[in-house]
Amino acid sequence: PAPPDDLAGRLAATRAASPRLHASLSGLDPAQLAAVLSDDPAALVRAQVGSGKTTVLVHKVLYLHLVRGVPLDELAVLTFTTRAADALRARIQDLAERDVAADERWLMGTFHSVASALLRRALPVEQLGYRPDFTVLDEDEHDALRLELIRRHGLRLRPRRRLRERLHALAAGGDPGDDDLARLAILAGDERRARNAMDFDDLIEHACTLLAVDGPRRPRWILVDELQDCEPRD
Repeated sequence: PAPPDDLAGRLAATRAASPRLHASLSGLDPAQLAAVLSDDPAALVRAQVGSGKTTVLVHKVLYLHLVRGVPLDELAVLTFTTRAADALRARIQDLAERDVAADERWLMGTFHSVASALLRRALPVEQLGYRPDFTVLDEDEHDALRLELIRRHGLRLRPRRRLRERLHALAAGGDPGDDDLARLAILAGDERRARNAMDFDDLIEHACTLLAVDGPRRPRWILVDELQDCEPRD
């Protein structure tokens, strides 16, 4: 944590930049306030459900924007559900005391929606064999594509009812088994690329791949709500 004198200076800067934000900070406890005003390049807030983690995130976004001068469109703010993303955007707009334009909040949303936006607007998706106008397949559409490939190539797969589960396990490094599961995964990836289509896993994988290399515009800050859902499972 920053020394008390540093926190006092940051609070004074907040008061000058946004009296409303400064007043709202008075409702935070010392640990929450330290997280909001921290200048550390990375911070993890560990707290129980309902303890105000999202409140900290909202204030952190506005502190970075109004006090530190980071444009909102350079802040990636990630949630796990569309409902949570809508609520988060509404809280940010309310505390900002102005209408936050769509172009400013294009990096605020679910993991999948932000990954899609990055791939369409900022990342060189052409390097992976796609065009920015790619479509996104839902699970039913992807199932239909897989069944088409199974029939077309005469693939041997058992049991069919667990196909999604087995493919997800394979993508996570699981055993491909003794049938044609691994071949199906390769064929499906090639077919999606040929159709300029991605599934939900592709959105995350391709965005991470392209964000890991130097190049085009990338978020300056990444803030994640409910990070524990990202931790590896035992």
